[in-house]
Amino acid sequence: MAKTSGVMKRPFSLTLGVVFFATFTVNAVDSNSVSFPTETAYWFENAGEAIVSIVRSGSGEDECSVGFRTIPETALPGLDYTAVSARVDFVAGQFLVSRVITLISDTIPEPSKTFRVVLEPISNCYVTGLATNTIVIQDAQTIETLSQSFESGLPLGWAITTNANTNGCWRFDDLGGWGNNTGGHGVFAIADSDYHDEGPMDTELRTLPFSVASTALTYLVFKTDYINWNVDVADVDLSLSGGGGSWVNLWRRQSVDYPGPASELIDLTPLAKGQSNVVVRFHYYDADDDFYWQVDDVAILVEPDSNTNGLPDWWETTYYGGVTNLTSTGDSDGDGACDEAEFIAGTSPCDTGACFRVEGVTRSNTVVTLRFPTATGHFYELQSRTNLMEGSWTTRVSRIQGLGGDTNINLPSPGENGFYRLDVRRW
Repeated sequence: MAKTSGVMKRPFSLTLGVVFFATFTVNAVDSNSVSFPTETAYWFENAGEAIVSIVRSGSGEDECSVGFRTIPETALPGLDYTAVSARVDFVAGQFLVSRVITLISDTIPEPSKTFRVVLEPISNCYVTGLATNTIVIQDAQTIETLSQSFESGLPLGWAITTNANTNGCWRFDDLGGWGNNTGGHGVFAIADSDYHDEGPMDTELRTLPFSVASTALTYLVFKTDYINWNVDVADVDLSLSGGGGSWVNLWRRQSVDYPGPASELIDLTPLAKGQSNVVVRFHYYDADDDFYWQVDDVAILVEPDSNTNGLPDWWETTYYGGVTNLTSTGDSDGDGACDEAEFIAGTSPCDTGACFRVEGVTRSNTVVTLRFPTATGHFYELQSRTNLMEGSWTTRVSRIQGLGGDTNINLPSPGENGFYRLDVRRW
């Protein structure tokens, strides 16, 4: 039987930001040449704004105008920043113009995000040199470590192992020509069984060893795209001994596609808290002329938890003004949801009317609709099973993105009896 998939195979083929200015030399450049002074600028989200400078080279004796607009990448307009599309005018003798882009802060721990600003000529000018400026928005709640986007291939200290065909391993050159489908950008890691169809593939991509603090909550985040064909398995595993000895499975995809763009967050705290020789591996195996697994933007996020109560310091400060003696199992507002559940769901522990629950069920003919509140930056999943007391829960609808306010979702398979539940996860 011919191999098919939902994808089409292509032919092989600290609260303030800082503007960094580069030193450059002008040699016989037109007086109306404009560019950005730097390729990348970094800003914390709670700085409130990013200041972007545009410079003009040459004598500057004439007036000129240039277009200035934002382009989303992992940062999204309306959620992370305010989109801008404007005209920038230089008067005669003016060599520097600055424009402000509003940054939108939140209390959601997340990896750094990016958007681009581009210059386009409008009147009496040329765009030379750096025509694009990448803005990196750094999170205000977390410390990001071990961050890798694979732009330079295998990161220093990381390792690739092969346990079967040595030619079939993790790579960074996308020989199959699939493109980055993880939700990331640029270079990515791929274990491509479809391209390496010479025999079994069993390969591991391992991080360098890292420490997990005893006074912090620690998470692994990554972007992914997994296309299944037969019995190939995509595992994320944890080692507490530097990659030697046993591994603990944290995440698995098998038998069905898990297409990107998909962002995953795994809490490492329960297993790795206080450990100093932790390694994570991305293990793709039991693959033999199947499809592929892509991974990008791997990072470790750390949320300080100085009193080790399972509630991060930023969250306690947001609702109580500072670190408290709360316990994760307590219910501060008496609404039936413990404080840890309020933290995970993105609801207020000080409001009896704010907790994660189904707010309404309506029926129209054979269509049953659930209504429930959502929190920005959280994701929801509808699950079901036929026996309430036993059996595993089956995912029916996944990756429902919370945007704040209520969301409605129709139950699948009208007329099918069963028990349903909603699951929420951060980020």
